[in-house]
Amino acid sequence: MFQLSSQNLKYAVITTKHHDGLCMFKSDYTDCR
Repeated sequence: MFQLSSQNLKYAVITTKHHDGLCMFKSDYTDCR
């Protein structure tokens, strides 16, 4: 986050799902990934 704040960005969006609906991390609630 230091790199983001040093570039005067106001906010960051952390993406947790792929655009196809797949989780981008291991989850106990789905078989994907």
